[in-house]
Amino acid sequence: MDRRKREKDLNMKTIITLAIVALISATAARAEVITKGAGGGLTKAPAVKTGPPPAAMKCALCKSEFVAVKVPTFKGRAPEASLVERHACAS
Repeated sequence: MDRRKREKDLNMKTIITLAIVALISATAARAEVITKGAGGGLTKAPAVKTGPPPAAMKCALCKSEFVAVKVPTFKGRAPEASLVERHACAS
């Protein structure tokens, strides 16, 4: 009886080992297919926009003023204030 138990244990260990090897190899093969070429976009430099500079205000008497605006934040923190430039003229 002791011999049958040892054979059964050996068979179970063999089956478990083969199942683990199959799962690891399948996972590795799948991971290689998914990640192939994924970092290629990271090595490219971003496009630089070359165009005319933004147009100045049309009004010669226009004055700019800085206004504190509350910017909402996430996760229950208090809103932060930031300075924003605002033109005094209607245009």
